[in-house]
Amino acid sequence: MNCKGSKAHHECQDRDGESQTLLSAGAKGVMHTGRQSVQVVIGLQVEQTAAALNRLLSERREEAPVIIRCAAGIVRQPVKGRVIPRSAIPDETFASGIMGEGVGIEPAEGLVTAPFDGEIISVAATRHA
Repeated sequence: MNCKGSKAHHECQDRDGESQTLLSAGAKGVMHTGRQSVQVVIGLQVEQTAAALNRLLSERREEAPVIIRCAAGIVRQPVKGRVIPRSAIPDETFASGIMGEGVGIEPAEGLVTAPFDGEIISVAATRHA
């Protein structure tokens, strides 16, 4: 987070999620200035508040555990929760393996992150798996 006057500029991966974190931590306002950046309105205590916000954001970015290793690379757990084997997923299409190998996750919270770097190249017309 780079401070200037009563504002700070922050580069982030999850603009909406981090905006909520910043506001709940005491930021006076958050403006979306780009796809992966926000302008944080802090107020007169800019240095102390920015330091506290940086600590909070770094705690949020703990590295997720690897849940799958394969020839193409690794897949990190995208949401905190209990990992279950594919065969225990309560949807026969996924549990049977017809969609390929994988695992299920019973989420413990609502924050979901990308499990690996990539690019979406196709979306089904129905917009579901």
